[in-house]
Amino acid sequence: MNRHPVFTLSILYVVFSAAVLAGPPPQGPVTWQAVVGAESQDEGRQAMAFLPNELWIHAGDSVTWTSGAHEGHTLTLLKQTATGASTAGTSRPAFPLGCTAGGQGGGTPTTPDGSPFNGSTCVNSGPFADGGDYTVTFPQSGNFKFVCLIHRDMTGVVHVLAAAQGLPHNQSFYDAEARSEARDLINGATQLPGAQGGAATNQVTVDPGKLIATGGGKSYLAVMRFLPETIHVHVGDTVEWTNVSPSEPHTITFVGSQPEPPPTVLIGVAPDPDGALHGTLVSTADPLNSGFIAAAAQDQTAQTPLGVTRVRVTFTSPGTYEYFCALHDELGMKGEVVVGP
Repeated sequence: MNRHPVFTLSILYVVFSAAVLAGPPPQGPVTWQAVVGAESQDEGRQAMAFLPNELWIHAGDSVTWTSGAHEGHTLTLLKQTATGASTAGTSRPAFPLGCTAGGQGGGTPTTPDGSPFNGSTCVNSGPFADGGDYTVTFPQSGNFKFVCLIHRDMTGVVHVLAAAQGLPHNQSFYDAEARSEARDLINGATQLPGAQGGAATNQVTVDPGKLIATGGGKSYLAVMRFLPETIHVHVGDTVEWTNVSPSEPHTITFVGSQPEPPPTVLIGVAPDPDGALHGTLVSTADPLNSGFIAAAAQDQTAQTPLGVTRVRVTFTSPGTYEYFCALHDELGMKGEVVVGP
């Protein structure tokens, strides 16, 4: 029996009026509305998506992206070149998440709300969530890719047409498309492999999400839960966590009686021969942290090393060992291992 019902979708965006009609251009610039992210009511399923992720507008128009989830995202348009070749400012910057010196000209991490974008400099919202919004104005024609700097497989495109050209869609279409795409992502998890937890009693599935693509870019579902959340084992057993998400990193973090460590710091683990991280907990007071576990990005110009996707922990004493994902615990991504004699 399926014990994981489809969650009711909860999106924080406002339903916008259909003020813009396809066909002849309206008088004066228009501000279009789109959504960034969506989530289930318990926040356990996060749509890492621009909704929709493809828009057609006129030169001089603006787009306001409004957050629909508690998970933070950025709305970022990196510097773009006509040939697509990588130059300073065209590549995703490392943390902190902002415009690079080459992209902005001054290393500014974020740009003001309402900033114009024509491809020559970077425009970046910085992280926003919980109904926050960010507007970008597009003064000239072109096809402009936008990304979330936090979530690598979350992309989209704005097609900016000359004012004399007709548009294929109106605001009502985009509103309906956003709701439909969010619903499909959130509810699609019930049929995913691993959604019922590991096949064996000592296995935990981490984030059985899915990655999808449209003509405008990529989106994915992240399941911010350990499946199962509670697992029962015996002294001497080893539990294995496997992150099966195509895109999202997570951590396996036991703090015990210690302060929470930075998410990237490895504590009490070392590689097994197959590349998985392995540690031992001898007491519920002991800390252990995996650092990020995630699938590696696909190969680009050079081969990418295999990502660490598995963590194993051996338990040598009875007790209840509580743990969480240090990146997503505020969304309820927590679990426990109950170790009996």
